[in-house]
Amino acid sequence: MGTSASLTVAGGDNVGVYLGTRRFCRTCAAALWVYDSRWPDLVHPSASAIDTKLPEAPELCHIMLNYRAPWVPLPPAGPGHQHFDEYPDQSIEEWHRARGLWLP
Repeated sequence: MGTSASLTVAGGDNVGVYLGTRRFCRTCAAALWVYDSRWPDLVHPSASAIDTKLPEAPELCHIMLNYRAPWVPLPPAGPGHQHFDEYPDQSIEEWHRARGLWLP
């Protein structure tokens, strides 16, 4: 997730809309980002579509572990790795704000 104002797109003529909120490349069909008008300040880019350097995450949340395939590796819970069987009580925004990582 990121602040929608931070999104810049090169080659916008090649971007199509699927199901009203999912953006994809018209040439190769690669997923680019998801936008939901209920949260107009947010954008959810596909990791594979980000071509700029991003900071390393200070910690990771592993969620929906009740549904994890047994062959998926899972680092042990502890500093830097939180585990949740379902969705955590905090929203993505609340998690970032609590760690001083939310960009206005």
